[in-house]
Amino acid sequence: MIVERAEKLGIRLGAVNPNLFQDQILQVWFRLNRNDVARSAAKRHLLDSVEIAKKIRSKYLSLWFADRFQLPWPGKYSVAQTAMTQCLTETATTLNPDK
Repeated sequence: MIVERAEKLGIRLGAVNPNLFQDQILQVWFRLNRNDVARSAAKRHLLDSVEIAKKIRSKYLSLWFADRFQLPWPGKYSVAQTAMTQCLTETATTLNPDK
């Protein structure tokens, strides 16, 4: 496994960086999208990234939020903030259930 190989080389693997912008379905602010298919795909990708992090013994996901985003609900920043908070809380709890 890659973890053992890295340890033999004196390397500790770091954060996993989910790519929520490459796949077309994830590009519209993933968890804020009103489309159930897009939200489900984004959630699955984040939880898959959590599983990868656990396998490499990392407790960290490194999320990048594009600086050119457009909210799918213009003017609904409170809705967007609530949706993002719920998404990230669920992801963090899955990654580090002890906290």
